[in-house]
Amino acid sequence: MAGIAEFDTAPLSTIRKTQDERLAACVEQAYRGSAYYRRLMDSLKLRPADVKSAEDLSRIPPTRFQGQHQATDFLAIPHERVTCVLTSPGPAGTLKTTLFSNADLDRWKAQFARLAAFWAIDRDDVIISCIPMPYFIEGLTATGARLVPFTSVSLDQDNQVKQLEQLRVTVIIAAPGRLSRLVQRTRELGIDLKSLGVKLVILVGESWSQTYRRRMEANLGAMFCDLYGSAEVGHPAAECSARNGMHVWEDLYVLELLDIETQQPVQPGQVGELVVTPMWRDAMPLIRYRTGDVATAMGHGRCTCGRNFSMITRIKGNLSDLVKVKNAYVFPRDVEEILLTHTECDGEFQLIKDHTGTQECLRIRVECGMDETPSASLRKRLGSEIARSLGVETDVELVHYGVLSRQGKFKVDRVVAG
Repeated sequence: MAGIAEFDTAPLSTIRKTQDERLAACVEQAYRGSAYYRRLMDSLKLRPADVKSAEDLSRIPPTRFQGQHQATDFLAIPHERVTCVLTSPGPAGTLKTTLFSNADLDRWKAQFARLAAFWAIDRDDVIISCIPMPYFIEGLTATGARLVPFTSVSLDQDNQVKQLEQLRVTVIIAAPGRLSRLVQRTRELGIDLKSLGVKLVILVGESWSQTYRRRMEANLGAMFCDLYGSAEVGHPAAECSARNGMHVWEDLYVLELLDIETQQPVQPGQVGELVVTPMWRDAMPLIRYRTGDVATAMGHGRCTCGRNFSMITRIKGNLSDLVKVKNAYVFPRDVEEILLTHTECDGEFQLIKDHTGTQECLRIRVECGMDETPSASLRKRLGSEIARSLGVETDVELVHYGVLSRQGKFKVDRVVAG
């Protein structure tokens, strides 16, 4: 799948033709090698030849990992060809396991090489990774940039701060929660963030708000771009420098947005759950994988960057983090959007989810900034603004700086059990 960047500015007809060809090959691979998809398609009396384009995918129901399937059910190559196993958290304390061949890893790296050009990363850049998955990130060095991978040394954030200072890092790739803690630590050490020379921050793994972007860009003097993906599906969408939505790499992925309740396609401007079919996977093909991530469809239209792929908004949140308050639904990002407009808050917070399901009011635990202390007046102001903006009753609890910060974690738990 070399030369994938050639599709970045290709006509829509070329993108569609390539997508249909690769999708047909993906479905054939899944049916021929995967016990799960062979059973599923046989039960539906479907054959690979019945799926010739993205429009035919609706004949195959979406799949969501629920803990009842083993990764080997999806395996489509001999087990001895599996060279990498990645695990990520699943429902109810389970683990989701994803299997890769050498060919898969090479293709994933090629996608990150494409992203390096997409973000104008070049041989003058030094990239520091704050996530412990080096296999595909190494592709960012294709343009000659140097990579500082995540190692056991990086677990200590003081060491990462030293790396930022001493190695002249220009690009950071991190989860938003991990980056926030890194920024907090530099402040605690009295370091001027803007003096570090970082020009680009790539955030992945969690949703984040526009107010987070504005505050962090002001702190670092760097441009922030969003990258959407996971170990299960890869990285199907990313923001370009225009930052007006995320481009979907349609020559490598089929990405659908389906209504959360009906599982029917949504129209541009409507919110839906992302359902992803990665067409480059060798070892473990996934067809119509339900991610639980929620975004809004934006449709097609050539971007100012010259690309002609379909676009989606940045991720609003994951269904697992949705908190229902009476008849309203609240994502952590909705709360972050409000909290970060207040300089007294450092950005750390938790939504407290009751076991009973629908809550009477939204319970929020908020960490104060480094030079702030909890006060009744701040608690009242935050509660009133959140209630006004989100239309739900709120109960705000303020805690001292450092209570919620979790050094060493790559993602933060924004929703916790009450």
